[in-house]
Amino acid sequence: MANDPTLPPVPDTSILVGSNVDVFIDGKRRAFIENVDVDNNYNTEEFYGLGKYFPLDAKSMFYKGNLTGKMHVVTDPEEPGAMNLVDISGILTHKGHEFEFREASTGRRIGRMICKLNTDRHNISNKSATSRDVSFVIIRIQMMEGFN
Repeated sequence: MANDPTLPPVPDTSILVGSNVDVFIDGKRRAFIENVDVDNNYNTEEFYGLGKYFPLDAKSMFYKGNLTGKMHVVTDPEEPGAMNLVDISGILTHKGHEFEFREASTGRRIGRMICKLNTDRHNISNKSATSRDVSFVIIRIQMMEGFN
């Protein structure tokens, strides 16, 4: 899983960079996500033998991953990547995006993930409806040289 060969080369679109990460769609900055949390679940199950108290072995049955954070959409009409919440939700839900994480100081790649938007939660009482909590399903993941 660490070096999944099914991941395509990194495109110039939909890249997340830094700790408060920028989201690029079609080469334009459309949003940024802060407080990114990645959850990798390998669903490891134990195998027992008849008359054995402890498991004989444990195997990963399948992968399930989530990426969560607080997303702020660029809505300033002066910004070339300005987009409304409805449009960006449709794009992130229906089109898988490759997210790449890099160290802000060195540019070393931490990892790449192909994700689709799963959930988004927002508070209607916000003065400005540009912020929401988002969760992405990770389809593929590849950890790179900057991961430690």
